[in-house]
Amino acid sequence: MVNKAVLAVDNPFEKISPDLSILGPAMNDTWVRVGSAVWAVALLFVVIKLIVGVSKMKSAEKRGYAQDASEYTGEAKVAGIALAVLVMLTVIVGSVLFVVQPGA
Repeated sequence: MVNKAVLAVDNPFEKISPDLSILGPAMNDTWVRVGSAVWAVALLFVVIKLIVGVSKMKSAEKRGYAQDASEYTGEAKVAGIALAVLVMLTVIVGSVLFVVQPGA
């Protein structure tokens, strides 16, 4: 059972929402640039790993090294999954921003 006194207490955080505009627009621009740069580097790294993994896999298959081909196939799969996750991150972030945007 919930005490009636507990139900009568007002929420002290009801009208508070997180807002970083107090730090100024330059801070917001900096975080956007840093986030974009980190994301671009991650995409570039994963794409390079995928290209290297696929090229090693094809080279090992062409030479008849089944064990190496299997190992490089695993590396290519991991890089492909990582690339898919990074690309899906745009959809996830975009969806969250659409849902929580003020005035929607």
